[in-house]
Amino acid sequence: MANVGYLTRAAVGSAALAALVVAAVLPANADGRRDLYFQQAIGRYFNQPQNSRTFGMAGSTVVTSTDVSSVIGNPAGLGFLKDGDASVTYGLNDISGNEHPTYQEVEDWINSGSTLLTVPLAPVKDDLPDWGNLGLGWSGDRGHEEHDTLGIHENGYQLHLAYAKALSPDLSVGYSLTYVNDNFDGDQFEYQMSNGFSHTLGATEKIDPNVTVGATAFIGYGKRLNKIPDIGLFEKSYLLETGGQLGVGYTVENTLIGFSVDYEHYGAAGNLDHAPDAYVYGGDETGNVFNARLGIEQTINDWLKVRGGYRYGGLADYSFERDELSILNGSAKYNAWSLGAGITWPIDGQYIKAIKLDYGVEYRSVGYQDWEHVITASVPFGVCS
Repeated sequence: MANVGYLTRAAVGSAALAALVVAAVLPANADGRRDLYFQQAIGRYFNQPQNSRTFGMAGSTVVTSTDVSSVIGNPAGLGFLKDGDASVTYGLNDISGNEHPTYQEVEDWINSGSTLLTVPLAPVKDDLPDWGNLGLGWSGDRGHEEHDTLGIHENGYQLHLAYAKALSPDLSVGYSLTYVNDNFDGDQFEYQMSNGFSHTLGATEKIDPNVTVGATAFIGYGKRLNKIPDIGLFEKSYLLETGGQLGVGYTVENTLIGFSVDYEHYGAAGNLDHAPDAYVYGGDETGNVFNARLGIEQTINDWLKVRGGYRYGGLADYSFERDELSILNGSAKYNAWSLGAGITWPIDGQYIKAIKLDYGVEYRSVGYQDWEHVITASVPFGVCS
């Protein structure tokens, strides 16, 4: 068994290194208009936020994390929690590019936040809860564009509910449900989705004390109302997003290495038969998003951890299926790098149950040097004495 464990860890390390080398040499294409409209397009679907810890590792540990972030990540991670936990997160995302058709340079500033809570059901002292763990959460965003001629602004929120049960000390399964309310409006149009839902199934297994693997499958669907108030036209678009994520976390002494891959397919089906040619804000859209992520977390001492990560991602073959926006069709592949750090304040001299403050930042080589900053505070609370 020792040889098997060694070979497993060696294979994980080799796979992660190979993935990083391959991703780093892949070409990255950029177009100012595509950069902006693609990022805005996928933001109108069912994407879940991240906390600062996973963000600082390029999202490589979302699928293998076993903390309060599992409410919006892989819900199976909740099954390994023995006590309650709560967190608050704030993020600032800068999306840049060029407006269509003027090609004027614009920036989209998005403020986001989330509040998450986990509670064990029927807790047992020093053991996993008999009835599993329940997770609750709220997340939202509000943004606006600068220097644009369309007067675009956005706001929305999501409500999260998750449950997980550890089937054994090494295996947990979970499910999460998210309700989505989203608005994306401009001076000439309005997008409104008030009844969107997404479902995530997840599993997490600890292969040995050093290796954890996780997987999720995802589906989101909803109905969006697209309107042009000035001329009284509207249409209904039906949104569908499907995908999944697979990842592994490997711990050696004071170092955690995470690697994951994820894929999502996006689709919006609308009907423009009743609208004039100038109506370019609705209709059918399809696209695919992929990411390969590699991250590392190094424990410096009891109260400090530092993190870094790399992500190769992109929107492949995204299509606005109408002539007016055909120039935006194509792909936008890019590289992204992240850094982060975490500070722990002990409670009663103990670092196991402690208040944590984490920060993560990502730079994306898409648009005009896009950045995103995320900060998270988490506080554990005991249910059993």
